[in-house]
Amino acid sequence: MNSAEPAPTAVNAYSSSLISSRHRLLLVAVAIFVILILRNAFMRDYTNETRDYLTSVGKSDLIDTIIPKTQTELKLEKLGKDELLKQLAQNMTIMIATINEMKLEIENLKSTNSSKA
Repeated sequence: MNSAEPAPTAVNAYSSSLISSRHRLLLVAVAIFVILILRNAFMRDYTNETRDYLTSVGKSDLIDTIIPKTQTELKLEKLGKDELLKQLAQNMTIMIATINEMKLEIENLKSTNSSKA
C-alpha cells in the first residue's frame, strides 16, 4: 500500500456521492447540448430563414418546391382566390352596367342630333 493513498475506510468504500465529479461534469455538458438542440428545433423559424436565403440568392422561384405550404396557407390562398373571383365578378357587373349606360347615352345623343338636323 502506498503511503500517499489514504487507508480504506467504510466512508471511502461507500461514498455518499453516487456520481463522480467527472461524470457530473459530463452529464451537465450533455444536458446543455440537448437543451440547445431542442431550443433551436422549437424556437428557430427555419421556414422563413430558408425563404429569405432563397430570395437573397435569386432562387425565389424554387420556394414553392422546396418549402411545402401548410394547410393554413393553402386555405388562405384558396380564400384569397375566391375573394379575387368575387371582386372580378363585381367589377365585370359594374363594367357591363357602365357600358350599357354609355350605349344609352350615345343613342340619346344620336337621336337628339338627328332631330335637330
